[in-house]
Amino acid sequence: MGEFVGKRVVPDHVGVWDQKKTYEPLMIVLDGETGDSYISRKAVPIGISLSDESYWSLCAHYSAQMRKLEQDVDEDVQQMHSDVTAVKNAMSQEFKETHTAISNELDDTHKAINQELSETEQRVNENLEQTSSELTGKVEQAKSDLNTGRQELKDAKDTLNKRMDSIAGGKTSDAEILDARVDADGNTHENLGAHIRSGFESARADQEEAVNRIGRMAAVSDAMRTANMVHTVDFCASNVSGEVKATATSLGHGDRAGVIINGKLKEGADERSTLYFSEPMSFKAGTPYTVFIDETVPKVGYGIYFYEVDTGTCLQVGGINRGFTPANTVISTAVFDNGGMFRAGVYSTNCEFENHEIHLYVVEGEYTRKDFYGLLTAVDVPNNAAAIAAVRDDVRKNNLIAMKNVLLNDEAGEPFFTSMPVGVLNFGGTVLNGRLGPTVGTYAVQFSSPFILEKEKDYTLFVLDEHKDLDYSVYLLDETTWKDVMENGTTRAFNVIHSPCGVIPAHSTGKHQLRIWAQQDTIFENRAVQVYLVKGRYTETELRTYLPAKEASSAMNGLSENLNAVNRVSDTLRRNNLVHTVTCQATGSDGTICATATSLGVHSGTVISGSLGPKQGKNTLYFGEYIWLDKAKTYTLYLRADEKMPECSVFFYGSSKDGCLQVEGNNQGFSVHNILPQTFTPDESCYYRPGVYTSRDLDFSDYEMHLFVLEGVYTYDSIRGQVEFNDLNDNFTSMSAVRDSLRCKNLIRTVNYSDSNSTTGASVQMIADGECDQTAVKIVGNMGGNLALNSLRCTSLMQLKASKAYTLFVRADEGCPTLTAALGDEVTYGFIQINGASVSVDTVNHHCYSFTADKDYSCRVRIICNTATMFTGQKIHLYLVEGSYAEEQIRSWAGYDELLQVEEDADQKIQNLTDREDARWISTHDGLENILTVSDRARKNNMIKMIDSSVRNSAGEVSATATALGILDRAGVVVNGIMSGEMGAAILKISEPMHLEQGKTYTAHIVDDDPPVPYSMFFYKIGSSVCLQQGGSNRGVSAIGSRFEQVIPDVTGDYQMGVYSTDAVFSNHMIHAYMYEGTGWSMDDFYAYPKSDVLAATISEMAAVKDSVRKKNLVKMLSTKGFLDGTGVYRLNSIGMPDPAGIMLNGTFGTASTTMYTNISEVFHLDAGKPYTILIRDDDKTVDYNMTLVDRTTGFAVKENGVNLAFNVQKSPFDTFTPDASMDVRLRINYRKQMTLTDHILHVYVCEGKFKLSELLSFAQEKEEDTSFPYASYNLPLLKLTGSIKGISKENKVKLTYTYGELTGNCTLKWQGASSLSYDKKNFTITFDEKQTIVEKWGAQKKYCLKANYIDFSHCRNIVAAKLWGQAVRTRPKRNEKLYDLPNGGAIDGFPIMVAINEEYQGIYTLNIPKDKWMFGMTDGAKECILTAETHAKGTQFAEEAKVDKTDFEMEYVPDESNTQWVKDSVNTLIRAVMNFSGTTVADVESALSPYLDLDSAVDYFIITSMFALTDNLDKNYILMTFDGVKWAFSEYDLDTAFGNCWNGKVYYNPDTVTTLKGFAGSHKLMGILYNCYRAKIKSRYASLRKNVLSEGNVQTVVSNFLVDIPKGLLDHEVVLWPKIPGTNTNNMSQIINWYRLKCIAMDAEVNAL
Repeated sequence: MGEFVGKRVVPDHVGVWDQKKTYEPLMIVLDGETGDSYISRKAVPIGISLSDESYWSLCAHYSAQMRKLEQDVDEDVQQMHSDVTAVKNAMSQEFKETHTAISNELDDTHKAINQELSETEQRVNENLEQTSSELTGKVEQAKSDLNTGRQELKDAKDTLNKRMDSIAGGKTSDAEILDARVDADGNTHENLGAHIRSGFESARADQEEAVNRIGRMAAVSDAMRTANMVHTVDFCASNVSGEVKATATSLGHGDRAGVIINGKLKEGADERSTLYFSEPMSFKAGTPYTVFIDETVPKVGYGIYFYEVDTGTCLQVGGINRGFTPANTVISTAVFDNGGMFRAGVYSTNCEFENHEIHLYVVEGEYTRKDFYGLLTAVDVPNNAAAIAAVRDDVRKNNLIAMKNVLLNDEAGEPFFTSMPVGVLNFGGTVLNGRLGPTVGTYAVQFSSPFILEKEKDYTLFVLDEHKDLDYSVYLLDETTWKDVMENGTTRAFNVIHSPCGVIPAHSTGKHQLRIWAQQDTIFENRAVQVYLVKGRYTETELRTYLPAKEASSAMNGLSENLNAVNRVSDTLRRNNLVHTVTCQATGSDGTICATATSLGVHSGTVISGSLGPKQGKNTLYFGEYIWLDKAKTYTLYLRADEKMPECSVFFYGSSKDGCLQVEGNNQGFSVHNILPQTFTPDESCYYRPGVYTSRDLDFSDYEMHLFVLEGVYTYDSIRGQVEFNDLNDNFTSMSAVRDSLRCKNLIRTVNYSDSNSTTGASVQMIADGECDQTAVKIVGNMGGNLALNSLRCTSLMQLKASKAYTLFVRADEGCPTLTAALGDEVTYGFIQINGASVSVDTVNHHCYSFTADKDYSCRVRIICNTATMFTGQKIHLYLVEGSYAEEQIRSWAGYDELLQVEEDADQKIQNLTDREDARWISTHDGLENILTVSDRARKNNMIKMIDSSVRNSAGEVSATATALGILDRAGVVVNGIMSGEMGAAILKISEPMHLEQGKTYTAHIVDDDPPVPYSMFFYKIGSSVCLQQGGSNRGVSAIGSRFEQVIPDVTGDYQMGVYSTDAVFSNHMIHAYMYEGTGWSMDDFYAYPKSDVLAATISEMAAVKDSVRKKNLVKMLSTKGFLDGTGVYRLNSIGMPDPAGIMLNGTFGTASTTMYTNISEVFHLDAGKPYTILIRDDDKTVDYNMTLVDRTTGFAVKENGVNLAFNVQKSPFDTFTPDASMDVRLRINYRKQMTLTDHILHVYVCEGKFKLSELLSFAQEKEEDTSFPYASYNLPLLKLTGSIKGISKENKVKLTYTYGELTGNCTLKWQGASSLSYDKKNFTITFDEKQTIVEKWGAQKKYCLKANYIDFSHCRNIVAAKLWGQAVRTRPKRNEKLYDLPNGGAIDGFPIMVAINEEYQGIYTLNIPKDKWMFGMTDGAKECILTAETHAKGTQFAEEAKVDKTDFEMEYVPDESNTQWVKDSVNTLIRAVMNFSGTTVADVESALSPYLDLDSAVDYFIITSMFALTDNLDKNYILMTFDGVKWAFSEYDLDTAFGNCWNGKVYYNPDTVTTLKGFAGSHKLMGILYNCYRAKIKSRYASLRKNVLSEGNVQTVVSNFLVDIPKGLLDHEVVLWPKIPGTNTNNMSQIINWYRLKCIAMDAEVNAL
């Protein structure tokens, strides 16, 4: 339950949560709004919300069970469909293959026969002239051969037919399935099931292999995998003869660091020693790189080098080829002499590889091993959790040690010692295997990565080897001197057995390593060792937890009893315990071992087994180490033993003399069953060891015992720790049955006690359950009656004070026989009597007794049994509290056994009212079902509590009765009898009084599944028949319709609910009534899930319709609606949650005496112009009705194109429609004939959007033409979005689900853009719920932009222009490190995709980088900012200072949005410098502007904006960004008008006149300065760009490479989908290239003229 919090050891239910109150730890409160329950983790101050998880924990949520049920059902059904489909496909394929094989075989046979006949005929013709006898012989032989062939053919055919019949089981209407046991490889399986299972087993093996690889990949951090430069490839290494010697196989795109090596690498003339396995990587000289090699299985004999692509030379350090050997160093950092393009390769002089898996990571920068580790692999946790549990978390986190791989080989090349690090779970842990010592000639090995110690700082080193059976040591090696660290002139060693922990000061600052040293031959076999080195001075106790690794390992294997026993005591007790148990044996008089004490690993615990006593000649069994006990000190002893352990004692045996520890001259023993702490002061100071002692012959069968000895005095409360779950589970109901306030005051504490009578054989034990419930005692054995053992005490001593009132209370568990609990006087040893009566209670009739003490008493409770009885663990609970209380004041609520009794009593009452056994069970079943179907919140907040009552007629006879279902179902009542106005028995009051206030709103709800006649419920003032009035009229609530009705009393008062009917006969009729404060109640709040029979009837229907359809369904059926017709009542019962689309019909419908229609659903909304799909599911083909949607106000049917809509259940149960008008509607059944129905279920689904039937159903039921968009025909990525987009706008985002390739999840979507919002096809901003890597170089991001490119039918201008801008950024004279490696140098990037929303194709979009900080590589620096020029304004023209309030610039990103004044100040500093500029030269420009402006970016913006004719970017749509808050840089944005495109996409600008440099200079003051004073720089930069980036060839290449991915068919479909898109005939590559060619001519001329 967490840490010990005082006397309260179980949760305390304190009612509805109030934020204005404080709460103690472990208090349970009810959230009145949701019905959920929360438990306090610690003391809660006033004002703390339930959502604060540091104070509150959710402990009960009713709906979780149903959600789990629904998920399980859906998963099972889906798996079933998948399995069926797989089997059908496999059988179909096998049939086709077998059919083909048989056909081919028959054809071949016929051909062979025909060929043979032809050849025979030819031979006959050629030999006509031979003798007649020879001719005759040959003819006869030919005939014989022919007959033989025909017979063989017939036999083969018969055999095949028999085989077909036996396999297929005879002919069926379907094609026969042949040879389904034969797989694709020709292997014959035992049966069809074995064939299918073999496929699943193969798939499972592949899946396990994939999971293992994913696990290894996930073990590396996301940051390192993203930054990894290595992309592995497939490669072969061949010798000069062309023979393949070795191969490298990449693990593919999913794991680009991984490769599998096979073959042999060897130096030699016809051999190959190098195998490349990666794409070329760019290395920079002088830059540090970290290389990390992760091998699945360690291997020696090879290294990894990096080879220059053209020359094959290696990367070098200090003029020497730098290789990386994974056997010695997993991670290394190197600064290389040379740079260029290099690829990774394996090099070896002689090494053979077989499926050797390597993962290689190369990351720019310096990183440690800890940086590389990400998630734990699947085997890390169970293999290492037990070991690390022995050390505190903060010690592991601060540990300086990171173990490394070690692999040592002998002269023959065979490994003789290895050290394998545990990894990310515990960097300080490693597993040792092999041998060290004189025999192998190696005594010491370095086995950690380097770590740094700081001079004059203290460190504590701790070596943890739980076995402690090998003698070896650990040293610290100083890498500066390569000598072991010394202390006081001696090498500082940490021996794993004798000195595993100690403090060591650092004498110098520098790198150190750990080395392991073994003086003698030492063999390590999977030896797990942990080494911890932390800054500071600590003892071993301070470093370790109370739980050693040995015990954690036991816990991991499911042996949790030991932990439970230890956790029963406080942390303080465990840590200060002087006892350390050890494994010991006792030898009997015959020399054999008679008893064993086995240490549990925890210091306090031991397990006793075997026999002790006179027969064995051995009475004592030691079980602990010697401990020092001082005669000047007081100690507290606390014992916990298995309750089955026989009665014996623990003594302490001294080392300095024979005999036991004595107190006041007597040997001091401690009973193993005394659960209370005991204090003692020894007579003599000495070393003592504990032992179990018995003077009787006793057998011990693995009995567990825990002993604690502490210096000082401790109370029971301070010793108590956690309570076992089983304890709570066993006692919670009993404890919670008594009020907390009284349990806290209870004077009784039960104790263990036992007694026996050897004459009669009586023997009984009183076993206290003081750990969790101090009131409980369990009775085991036999006593009472003629056994001459009738009473036994069971509590500790209690003091009663004269003249004070007390109450004695007893409660027994179910099945306990009659017992009496009496107070026994410990002075007179008789029973206490007051006023001549014994102070006693019994477990059957007399539970509670109050009395006033007539004098002071010292007393105990004694249990009295008057009848010989065998007890098998029955429990009783005893309470003695100060004060006088009645039983109802003591009790909290009914215990579970009492609830069961209440249920039985309710059943009995119903049975007494009827002779029909079936009716009684039906009523009980319905009552219990009601409890399950009604939500916890509804039941807990219900104000109505039913009572037993009756109404008498005018003759004084009982006319009708109401029998409450009791505490189990307080809302339920069973009514029997006749109610009649004529007989004066029209009102039957059925509830307890409830207080209702004037003007306050209440919600009433009556549940009656089958009302016999119309009747109502009214509210009657106490003691009268005066009704509650609302608005001056009697306010009743109809039992017909199960509606939620609001009641607002005119007068405050106490009212009873009553049934009112002037003519009704009730027979075991069950009614449930609910009344709530407030108005916020509906069916969704009330129902938890349907009744079992209804759920069973609808589960297949729920499985038949897709989950997404049921979630989107607008229909919620009405519940329990009944109407009176000429012959009786017919009913409509909604199925309810979780199937709101279903309704059950009972009765006769469509008769002449009733209306011909019925409204069956709640109201829902339809929007004009939106498409909807309706599906009616009714399996009964005999019914005939139309389903219509009618206006809730007028009742008129919904129209489409002016025509009323109606959907016939048989002819048109599935259809789509688009309503002419928006309206609130409900479903209506129009009956076409008379129908009598019993429990008839139908379902109706209405969903927004157009769907095919196959898109609604979970599995195909009707074959229909596939009209879905052929996404697979076009080789573009597809983004699918699902969910309602109602209400979407630029400000309002909607929540959807998405699928993109293998990526799935939730996302939000909103419109994006400004003027583009007026177009039919919208731009969107999409934000995923988790970061996703869409493009490797973009990294993992959440936010992206979906560009519709409405005015650019080519879809390329925006991204192509941005790519060209990015190329220009990377060719600037001064390299901008912030922008250089970004996708397009701070401009957007993207690629074309297909988009579908709710399975409707939306067209071509480009998935773009958004205008966000990650587009510019910003990382929340304090002075980072992105500004966009939003409007054509003087501020954006640098003609006046900017307001930065969206009237000129808008802040797209700033780290602290509450601190933005510096942005305005900084950008206006730049603008003022431009406005105040008065120079004329290049030097003037650079002097005045370069401190505030990246001039290279401004020049590029000037040139490219003019070159691409970005008419909308002259003083708008550009971006200013700063990384330091001082210097700003330009970047391009919103480039869909590039290459002459007009803003509306309908015309193209003249390349000769549009956007000249001179014109641009006139519209922007900064560009004017550049044009007039910076011409030389402009001409130079323009010339440079025209040679590469802006060359016609380069532009054509970039355009072509983008457009090559967009299929023409998609563009054609775009015209159909969005007919208003402009430029569909001309907006293409031809226009772009031709226009750009002409623009180059004009631009060249203008620049040359400068």
